[in-house]
Amino acid sequence: MPVGVLGGMLLAVMLVGRIRGARHLGSSREDEIAIASRGSKKSPAPGVPIAGAFFPSAVVKPG
Repeated sequence: MPVGVLGGMLLAVMLVGRIRGARHLGSSREDEIAIASRGSKKSPAPGVPIAGAFFPSAVVKPG
């Protein structure tokens, strides 16, 4: 099975789990959306040093 398919399946399982967990805790619909979306968002902070290893410094400019 391709890695992309496995990653998509894992993402779907995690999103469904977060939504069900939020509902189980009695969260409002707005809170459910916030809980589901926050788990998939990442800060650029860990990615900038990694990008600096792959690309020239003229391309990667933090800040």
